[in-house]
Amino acid sequence: MYLTMLLFLFALSNAAIAQNGADSSNHMIFLPPGHNFESLRAEVQEARVGIFKITTNSQMRIDLGNTIDLVEYDIPASNLRLTSGIDFMSYSVSNGAEGFRLQIDALDGFFGGDVSLSPLNGASGLEARFRVMHQSAHLVDGDYSYNTNYWLAPHGQVPYTRDYGDLVVAERSENDGVNLRYYGGISHAVFVRPAEILRTWFLGGF
Repeated sequence: MYLTMLLFLFALSNAAIAQNGADSSNHMIFLPPGHNFESLRAEVQEARVGIFKITTNSQMRIDLGNTIDLVEYDIPASNLRLTSGIDFMSYSVSNGAEGFRLQIDALDGFFGGDVSLSPLNGASGLEARFRVMHQSAHLVDGDYSYNTNYWLAPHGQVPYTRDYGDLVVAERSENDGVNLRYYGGISHAVFVRPAEILRTWFLGGF
């Protein structure tokens, strides 16, 4: 199914590029370079790659993820660039190691897609991103005792799940070589498990 979608987008992109030879108005690009909407560096639920070592004990946090723009649609008449892509990442906590094997205590997995809008050619101005994401959290080998065949957590494994969407609007400007972006947004989960999880929150920063 995914291969069929990629082939369709590739064919559509080639057709748009071929048409663009005679008409330099709107055009589509398959797998454009870079990112239309840069990830929010201070936001927790963003794709990133890194290792955070806790110096007071043997724990580490390991982040693996990426955001990829699949299709770009340029509208020169409105000075707009519209992209659609995928987001996927995992955040895991290691509570130690046995030999060369990390003991992964817990893991959060995220995957979904996004639609982003920004000015053409990297110009300053308003930009926005809408994401639809699935998040699920799991206890892994670090929280299970193979000697007693029991989870070490007091109440066993909790099936934590969130299906949510978030909308972020940002203003980006450049003055004397200094780039500044400030943003605000809202996130809302349409499905949560357990039911006590907060469904809606706001975010902002610069």
